[in-house]
Amino acid sequence: MYKKLTIDIGLLTGYIVYQTTYLGYKSMNNKSLLLILSFLILAIMLSLPGCDELVTETVNTTVTDSTLAIGCFNCHKSNENVFLRPKGQWENSKHASAIALDTILTDGCDGAKCHTHEGYIEEFDSVFISNNVQYSVIGCFTCHDPHSHEYDTWDDNLLSILRGGSEEEYVSLANDSLYFMNANDKSIMCVNCHRDVNNLTDPVNGATEDLTITSDNIPHFSPQADVILGFNGFSFKSSSKIATHREALSSTNACLTCHYGTGKGYQFGEHTFRLADETEEYVKNCNLGGCHTDLTDFSSIEIISNIKIMSDSLEYIFSNMNLLDENNNYRTDTTFSPNLVRMFSNYFLYQRDGSMGVHNPGYFEQILSESVEQWDSLPVHVSFNADTTLVLITDTVTFSYSANGNIDSLVWNFTDTTYSVQNDGSDQKLLFDTAGIYEVSLTAFGKNPTNFESFILNDSIYVYNATPVASFTPTVTDTFVDSTITFTNNSTDADSYEWDFGDSTTSIETDPTHAYTTDGIFTVILIAINPLGSDTTTIDITINPNP
Repeated sequence: MYKKLTIDIGLLTGYIVYQTTYLGYKSMNNKSLLLILSFLILAIMLSLPGCDELVTETVNTTVTDSTLAIGCFNCHKSNENVFLRPKGQWENSKHASAIALDTILTDGCDGAKCHTHEGYIEEFDSVFISNNVQYSVIGCFTCHDPHSHEYDTWDDNLLSILRGGSEEEYVSLANDSLYFMNANDKSIMCVNCHRDVNNLTDPVNGATEDLTITSDNIPHFSPQADVILGFNGFSFKSSSKIATHREALSSTNACLTCHYGTGKGYQFGEHTFRLADETEEYVKNCNLGGCHTDLTDFSSIEIISNIKIMSDSLEYIFSNMNLLDENNNYRTDTTFSPNLVRMFSNYFLYQRDGSMGVHNPGYFEQILSESVEQWDSLPVHVSFNADTTLVLITDTVTFSYSANGNIDSLVWNFTDTTYSVQNDGSDQKLLFDTAGIYEVSLTAFGKNPTNFESFILNDSIYVYNATPVASFTPTVTDTFVDSTITFTNNSTDADSYEWDFGDSTTSIETDPTHAYTTDGIFTVILIAINPLGSDTTTIDITINPNP
C-alpha cells in the first residue's frame, strides 16, 4: 500500500532518465547500452523509500525523531504554517508535559496507553510496540495518521486523517455505559483516554462501616466523558442522570467543537485544547458552537458560579476536619464514614474534570448541592491521645484530638472539671494544679443534639506533687532477738514501697513489722516509688542476744 507511490515515481523517473539519455546520446547509436543504463537508474530509484513510506514508518516507530518536521517541510514547503502553528500550540498543551511520562517511567504506572505516544497507538491503533519501548510524550502522530490511505484518495489536508474510529464506534466507560461516536466524530480520540477507569456508581459499594479512601473509590484524573454523560458522581436523592451538553456532543466534532474550534495564537483552542488559564477564559468556540451567542466568560454564568461556591464549601468542610493533606488531596491515614467518602468522591469528580462545571453544569449542581446538604446528617467521630499520663502538678499535658462530621461543639471532661472548646483542630494543653488521678473523656456533639460520640482515654492521668521522698521510723533501733519492731512509713508522694530488712527478708507493705531471729547489726532499706521516680533511705538496727 505504501510502496505504490514509490513504484510509480520510480517508473516515471526511469522514463525521464531514459528519454534524456537517449536524446542526448543518440549519435552514439548504442541504444542497447543506453536502455540498460536507464533501467539501472530505475532500479536504484525503486530501492529508495518514498516520502509517504518514510513518514508512515516514523509515525509508528518507538524512537522519537525530533527532525521529523523537517522531513514534512521537504514535501509541504507551501504549508509551513500547518506545522509551525500546531507545534507552538502543542508545546502549550498538557499533551506535551513530561509529568505523566515521568510517572510511567518511575512508578511503573499501567497508564502508558493514555500517557505515551507508543502506548496509545499500540492500544487503540493495533500497532505493535516492542517490549523494550522507549516511551515519548503524546505528540502529533499520536493522533494524526498521515499517509495512511491509498495515495489516490489523498486530499490537500492529509493531516486530517486521524487514528482509530470505525464506521461507528462505542467506547465502553467504567460504569458499563457506552459512549457512541460516529465515523466523522474526531472526538473518539479524546474519549479513548478522557474517561474514568473506576465504576463509581457508589464509591463505597454499599459499605456501612467506616473505611479508608483509596484510588478505587475516588474518580480518576480525567473523567470528562463520564461527566458529560452524567456518570460516576453519587446522588444522595435521585438516580436520574443529567447531561447538559450531551446534545452538543452529537455534533460532528463533539469535544473538538469547543476545545479545538478556532484558536488564539499559541494560548487557547486548536492544538492547545485549552479554554482558560489563570488570567483569561476563551469562550469564542462556545459562542460558535450553536448553543451560545453572547458568552463573555464562564465564571459569570450563574450556575457555574454556584457550583464553585459549593465546591469551595466542601473544601472548607474537609479542611476544617483536617481531612485534606498539604496538597489538598485526601488523607490516607484515617477512616471515613460511607457518606463522607461519597461526598469526597463528588468533590474530586468536580476537581479532576477541570472544566469548572462547564462540561455538565446541571449534573455538578445536583451532586455537589446534595453533598453539602448531606453534611448536616453525617455522624460525628472523635478521638484523642495525651502526650503523657504521668505528670507533676507543675507540668502540662497536651491532648491532640481528631474529629469529623458536622460538629457543633466539643466537651472535655477531667473527672470533676468540664469545659467546651471550638472544633478548630488545635491541641488542648492543660496544667493540673491538684495531685490526683483523673479520668479524661472528649465528647463531640453534632448539629442534631442526638448525634454525638464520646471517647474515653484508656489510661488515666496521674498527677503528683513531686517525685517520692522516702522516710520511715522504727519503734526501736536497739533491741533483742525475737523482739517485734514496727516500721512507720513517713514517705511522701509514693504509690508503692519495697522494704529490705537486711536478713534476707523483704516486704511491700506500707507499715510492716519484723522480728530478727539472730543477733547482729542489720541495715533496713526503704525504697519509695511512684511512676515519676523513686527514693531510697536506710536505718541500722542493732539486735542483741537475749539475756
